[in-house]
Amino acid sequence: MFASLSHAIGRPGLGTVCQVLAAGGKFYPVYEPDNLEMLHNAKRLYELTYVPVVDFGPDGLRQTADYLIKQL
Repeated sequence: MFASLSHAIGRPGLGTVCQVLAAGGKFYPVYEPDNLEMLHNAKRLYELTYVPVVDFGPDGLRQTADYLIKQL
């Protein structure tokens, strides 16, 4: 399902992250600030790939979109 993706934005559940990375894509995590599992997964993802971590606060999606636009 993720084979044709180059980038994905979403909640950093292990299954989704693993499938995107295995397909060669970059995963940009967005999560709820009080979700400790997602926070842990997002921090580990950053340590491994240096992809920015964004919480799902009021500006989280906009910050992620702005970052991706700058990368193009």
